Amino acid sequence: MADGLDPDRLLSLKQVAAIVGFNLKTLRRWLAEGKMPPANFIAGNDRRWKRSIIMLWIDMGRPVWPTPNAPEEHKPPRKGGL
Repeated sequence: MADGLDPDRLLSLKQVAAIVGFNLKTLRRWLAEGKMPPANFIAGNDRRWKRSIIMLWIDMGRPVWPTPNAPEEHKPPRKGGL
């Protein structure tokens, strides 16, 4: 998909802010508090999120993103229903 809706497209924090409708300061705070998905790609200070992960987070009602040790019922569904 070359139309910008590619689920694997990597988004900057600014692009995520535009999609979810919150400002950068709010998203930075949520990221620090673990209230949003961690970045899929980090290089220095550059963080990027897969569009599919952000859309899943929105579809789930923007819940607090679970830590790796969270119970299974609090983790997002895995691809393929596994």
